[in-house]
Amino acid sequence: MNLKALGLSLLTLPACLLPCTLVAALGSAQDTGDSVYARPGQLLVRAARLLDPRTGNVLSPAAVLIEGDKINQVGSPSQISAPGGAKTIDLGNATLLPGLIDSHTRLLMDCVFPTEAHCLRVDRGGSWMFPAWLLRPATQERNLADYRDDIMGFRVAKTLPYFASSGRARVPAPGTQFRDCANGCPEMVMLPRGRFVMGAPPGEEERENAPDYFRGHSVPQHWVTIQHSFAIAKFDVTRDEYAQFVAETKRPDPDTCYTPDPSGGESDKKDAKWHSPGFPQTGRDPVVCVNWDDAQAYVAWLSAKTGHVYRLSTEAEWEYAARSGTTTARYGSDRPAELCHYINHADLDFSEQHPRESDVNRACRDGFAFTSPVGSFPPNRFGLYDMLGNVWQWTEDCWNDDYKGAPSDGSSWQTGNCGRRVVRGGAYSLMPALVRSSVRLGSKSSARDHSGGFRVARTIE
Repeated sequence: MNLKALGLSLLTLPACLLPCTLVAALGSAQDTGDSVYARPGQLLVRAARLLDPRTGNVLSPAAVLIEGDKINQVGSPSQISAPGGAKTIDLGNATLLPGLIDSHTRLLMDCVFPTEAHCLRVDRGGSWMFPAWLLRPATQERNLADYRDDIMGFRVAKTLPYFASSGRARVPAPGTQFRDCANGCPEMVMLPRGRFVMGAPPGEEERENAPDYFRGHSVPQHWVTIQHSFAIAKFDVTRDEYAQFVAETKRPDPDTCYTPDPSGGESDKKDAKWHSPGFPQTGRDPVVCVNWDDAQAYVAWLSAKTGHVYRLSTEAEWEYAARSGTTTARYGSDRPAELCHYINHADLDFSEQHPRESDVNRACRDGFAFTSPVGSFPPNRFGLYDMLGNVWQWTEDCWNDDYKGAPSDGSSWQTGNCGRRVVRGGAYSLMPALVRSSVRLGSKSSARDHSGGFRVARTIE
């Protein structure tokens, strides 16, 4: 096969099914009038400029002879002739060279000389014609910028520096509160970067008399370092905020929700929905009867509305925000008689409306038998309200039975049982032992419950 120019070879060969030989060419494709030779199993590619990974020098002009996934020769066209030709630079069938190509045949990400008319560009994500083993985050291809194909499209991105100061983007100071829009956007609080110990310390679950089902999931304790900038909502998402999302997106009502019944128990009801959960709420109460998918749809809508990246917090971000620098079981007092001053949980007020529930705090009243309007209790040290009690809060993470192998950088844990997602914070219907900073539960992502809501986070660009 005689290919007249590198550009022609890239445009006429089929899309690469990695590993692919032609992706080792880098630089512009200029027709020098010379032939580019190839034969089965080999491809001789001439590029106007090629970066030599051994020295960092640019070879211009240059060519590479590739066979399978090996680079056999690299040098100038005078040094590499047609296959089987004369003088070559023999690399001894070396494996793919570090710095030039990795295990997924990835070349340098961008054009070395962006002023040139042609250079290889990266395309990602696979296509409808790729086999399943290629549909992976690591898979990528290289093509000329002017290449068109029926399996290629594009996605746009937008750079949105946050808060400009003298022409430079800067991250807002910790504690800064802001809204990204005046109509429907949550109030956000900027958190400091930091390091904390995540999980329950030895003896806490026993001292709090936590039910067996909840024990052993918040261990082992481990250090987590939050090095990225992010903000988290000051309050849980309210019914009014969620109603605006539903109105603008026409999201249908859920089929059922697990809610209290007149007998004082709980059941899965077909007529229970986020706007009628089976007990009275105000527009400022946290929305309930929403599952993980509902929460994901909400943050996607909010991201599109504002042009910023909204999401659920990771589990580590949530605990970091809830603890707010504390190491005790709760961010306030752990004395039962004082819990009602700052946490909506199962107390005497709750017990009167739920006589079948025996595991309640009988030492105080918090004034609410069901959910309370957000902000009804004092905030924690980061200025966040209702991080404990009121409603469970969905996070991004897949469920794992304990913290063995958990990330230590604050990122979400996306392995494990991803049909269940981690909820944190406890709820108005739970005994004090289950309303602690370390308590975690895995809930089906499809589940809707009268005590389940969510809080949003925002990536700071």
